[in-house]
Amino acid sequence: MDCVIGLQPVILRGIYQQRHIYIFIMEGIKHISFDLWYTLIQSDHSYKPKRDQLFKDTFQVARSLEEINTQFKYFDILINAINEKTGGQGTFHEIYYHLLAALGVDIRQVHTEQLDAYYAATEKLFFQHRPTLIDPETPALFQDLRDMGYTISLLSNTAYIPGATLRQLMPEWGIDGYFDFQLYSDEEGTSKPAAKFYQLMFDRVNKMYPVTKEQILHVGDNPIADVKGGSNFGVKTLLLPPDTTLSALLRPVFRKATAVK
Repeated sequence: MDCVIGLQPVILRGIYQQRHIYIFIMEGIKHISFDLWYTLIQSDHSYKPKRDQLFKDTFQVARSLEEINTQFKYFDILINAINEKTGGQGTFHEIYYHLLAALGVDIRQVHTEQLDAYYAATEKLFFQHRPTLIDPETPALFQDLRDMGYTISLLSNTAYIPGATLRQLMPEWGIDGYFDFQLYSDEEGTSKPAAKFYQLMFDRVNKMYPVTKEQILHVGDNPIADVKGGSNFGVKTLLLPPDTTLSALLRPVFRKATAVK
């Protein structure tokens, strides 16, 4: 049963309703899947300039820092677009070789060991300038959802920062203990919006207890990867609009809900 109140845009099952929030009674929902970047966390603005300088120094890139930053942004968008079309996932080495070639570096002279060493240095830098929770109330929200009986997981596309690095920061953000499992595209070789990635999530939930697709809700900020991908697979979807916190979006939705077990 759906009821409509409020004044903010949300997508539920891929349907956009201008100026309304769908507050739906969560009858039958057992599991909630969350996107990570720009749904739960955001970058530290001081990280990328330092990353660009490290990249320039490590590979002796002759181009300016401004162009390096532009190419990082371009390939981030390009990789996401390709993944959305193919459902695949470029490897770490492939992504960085494309980036180096675009910046005029002879990649025949760059060995994979050099890329690995660069990433080790980048990871240290990343930990010094860590992403932060977009909504500081996220741990409390997750606790409430767990108390209501829902299980929770993470379904995240990755590019420059792999899942192995992100996992290490979960305890600091205070959300690690709430996830029953975490799935990252670089580790699984597939990415949203591909049905294969959603299938992996669906299979993992079914290892915990029997569940149908209609009993799963996926929440994210990307209309294609999170909403279209999830809806096409058959799970319920909820879009986090820009400038809306997760708590502001979800607390009204789940306030009167009771997980069905």
